[in-house]
Amino acid sequence: MQKLLKVYVASGALFGGGYYLYKTNFSSSKITKSNYYSDAIELLNGYKPAVETLGGRIKVENFDESDSFNVIEDKNAKIKMLVKGDKKMADFFVYASRNDSEPNWSIDSLEIKYRGSANKFKIFDRSIINNSTNQINPTHSSIDSAASSKS
Repeated sequence: MQKLLKVYVASGALFGGGYYLYKTNFSSSKITKSNYYSDAIELLNGYKPAVETLGGRIKVENFDESDSFNVIEDKNAKIKMLVKGDKKMADFFVYASRNDSEPNWSIDSLEIKYRGSANKFKIFDRSIINNSTNQINPTHSSIDSAASSKS
């Protein structure tokens, strides 16, 4: 009976260890090699208030794929990672989507929650950029009124 118990414990440890190695080395590497992961880190490092608050160059401290927040589907993804600067740490939230026809993802929004803070801060929102880009059509109303007054 003890021999059988040892076999069960050993096989459980082997399976558990193998699963852990798979999850940490292979599964998350798909995510960390995706364009939305690297683009999000690049955008975060370009966001001056976050760089000043966290301190210096920001890097990913931990990405836990088993976190229930992380969901990657065919067209949508949301991930949470722990980022660290020289002074502070923060939870960094990435929301991305893609079209059926495109292999690359587009970042929809980015949020940061500094450790010790109760609030999340939105640092990027693609819908605002897209809407503002569509609205930056100069009306030339002052030019048009000046031209019409000359005629």
